[in-house]
Amino acid sequence: MALSKVRLGEIAYAYLKSKVRNDGIENFNATEILGRIRTALPERELKEAAVTEQEAIDFVKSLLDELFRDLMIGLGADFGHHDEGKAQA
Repeated sequence: MALSKVRLGEIAYAYLKSKVRNDGIENFNATEILGRIRTALPERELKEAAVTEQEAIDFVKSLLDELFRDLMIGLGADFGHHDEGKAQA
């Protein structure tokens, strides 16, 4: 069974998220990721992916936002839901 590009992306994202969670985020930035993408992909695939620096930045921001949210939830943060169910003064 061939996987769709969307599913491949989901798997790659889950793997990267796990790797960052386990290995830490020191020196983890969009420029480094873009450089790794450019050196890892053959020229043809790189052109097909057409990853820009801004996309790499947005990707990293999204990943780090999600990891931070997971961390805060793990620490018991409720992200603004603390007023739900309370009577208004």
